[in-house]
Amino acid sequence: MEIRECIEFVAKQWPAYRQGKTTNKTAPVYEAIVHNFPSELSSFNGKDSAHLKVEGSTGRGNVSNAPWVATFDTRITQSARDGYYPVYLFSSDCDRVYLSLAVGATQFERQYGRKKSLSKIASAASVLRRFCTADDTDVIQEIDIAGPRGGWLLKAYEAGVILAFPAYHTRSLPEGKQLEQDYRRMLRLYEDLINVPSAPSVAELLEASIPLPTLVTVPVAMEFAKRPGKKERGKGSGGNSKRRSTESVKVGDAGERAVMAYEIDKLTKAGHKDLADNIKHDAALREYPGWDISSYDNDRRPIFIEVKSTVGNVINEIELTPNEWRAATCAESSESFHIYLVTNALSSNPRIEILRNPGELVGNKTLEITPSLWQLSLRG
Repeated sequence: MEIRECIEFVAKQWPAYRQGKTTNKTAPVYEAIVHNFPSELSSFNGKDSAHLKVEGSTGRGNVSNAPWVATFDTRITQSARDGYYPVYLFSSDCDRVYLSLAVGATQFERQYGRKKSLSKIASAASVLRRFCTADDTDVIQEIDIAGPRGGWLLKAYEAGVILAFPAYHTRSLPEGKQLEQDYRRMLRLYEDLINVPSAPSVAELLEASIPLPTLVTVPVAMEFAKRPGKKERGKGSGGNSKRRSTESVKVGDAGERAVMAYEIDKLTKAGHKDLADNIKHDAALREYPGWDISSYDNDRRPIFIEVKSTVGNVINEIELTPNEWRAATCAESSESFHIYLVTNALSSNPRIEILRNPGELVGNKTLEITPSLWQLSLRG
């Protein structure tokens, strides 16, 4: 099924499919959106496109107000929830479809909730728009897909548009060749934006939008629990991210402050006020022994704490510098080396998960560590 046929078929069949309320994987329109349309777009991506993943959706469990089909550069994002990506967005009545470059909405919803997130999504899209190379005369900045009863998600899609081509009217679509050319052009605009060194990631824009809380409670801490094994991905969907989402100074500082508050409270409650007064915030002193904070356990033994933080509610992977990994594995410090994983770092209620002696956990194969970057020395 060619791209023009896919769009026409979806537009005709969607209203009836939507009446079903829940997704029906046996329906022909589901097949068109989830398989045929993505397959056709994938055929346009060329030989050097192993990093591109095309995905269509009719909703998760419940049928959405309108379908979408997106192309993800897996170096930037793996799903519609995060990052930014080209996406075909159908209007709620399926009268129109827009090929747009858009910001994922869910990452902002998680932080702000639905009511407050729309303006934050629009602001992030506006910032990224400044780095785009498209000619302003043939692209638009606003789309109309929600209608009077389109729901929050379609409004979020509207807010997240960085740029779009003018609407295709599903009853009078361009020829297939023109649709293919438009798609290829949108991919070039996507790649151009990814390759702008000064362009921020969406994660950075999200972090920058979050104000520091005026009052932070002493964090709750729990012992580390190993994550479930990750699913095998297809060729080209894995690998190292070209622009890896790094912990910002703002988030890192907030995480370290949370850990300092926790350690002081822990030792004070254990009757070790003298030790609480002697906790050393190495990172704040610009000292880099391989950890951020030097503290003590409840038995008055020294512990060395490396802090890893995120604004999200889970950390599944972290990066360690060579200096940090040496500290985690050397005989003098490994047993006392802890990694504190701080989630919701910019909220008033951060959480801490304590990973003790990661070197031992890697040694006994409880955890796995792999090189994410190789440094090639050009000296003799």
